[in-house]
Amino acid sequence: MLKANAKDRENEHVELMEMERDILGLQDIQTDLATLIGEQADDVKLIEQNVERAGDRVEHGQSQMKKSVEHAQSSRKMLCIVLTCASTFATFVIILLVIVMAVILTRQ
Repeated sequence: MLKANAKDRENEHVELMEMERDILGLQDIQTDLATLIGEQADDVKLIEQNVERAGDRVEHGQSQMKKSVEHAQSSRKMLCIVLTCASTFATFVIILLVIVMAVILTRQ
């Protein structure tokens, strides 16, 4: 009977040692998971900052594109006005030359 009790206690001791080893293993796993989660939280914050910065840059780019389109339209309008004025002036000069030539030819 004493041998049986000693054997049972030895088995219990072995089981307790295995349980302690398993609990320590679980503790290590929990520590590792906490570390990974902490590292990932930093990565997530960095990703959020990058997304926000990208959004700001997209908005700035859209603003620049709008200004560019407005400038191009304004430049085209100005070009049309200048060309219209130039062609009107050229027509006026040609008509004036024709009149001057006609007056000179009729005097001769």
